[in-house]
Amino acid sequence: MLQASSERRPRIAVVDDEPLILEAWKEILEGRYETKLFSDPLSAATYFETEGADVAVLDVRMPGMDGLALLERIKRSQPSTEVIMITGHGTIEMAVQAIQAGAYDFVCKPIDDIDA
Repeated sequence: MLQASSERRPRIAVVDDEPLILEAWKEILEGRYETKLFSDPLSAATYFETEGADVAVLDVRMPGMDGLALLERIKRSQPSTEVIMITGHGTIEMAVQAIQAGAYDFVCKPIDDIDA
């Protein structure tokens, strides 16, 4: 079980297939958090099976594996990881499915208040 401690900064993994989105997350998070960025959800799945993070920010629609499938894999291997789903194409049904699968939150793009 991976937990943040006073010896290290909390680790956040962001998974999104859009390079500009990843760069924006890097600028927002770097410095305050140990940040891992993945443009490929399959690489992220492998990372979570071997290492993990305190928080995962996942895009819902990605090639190779969608964010909901990645959420389920993360929760199997790292159940304490809090997962925030991000999408520009969300539905209430999709949000309910994500929360039932263990997501902490479901946020629609564009994100107006990143601190929230």
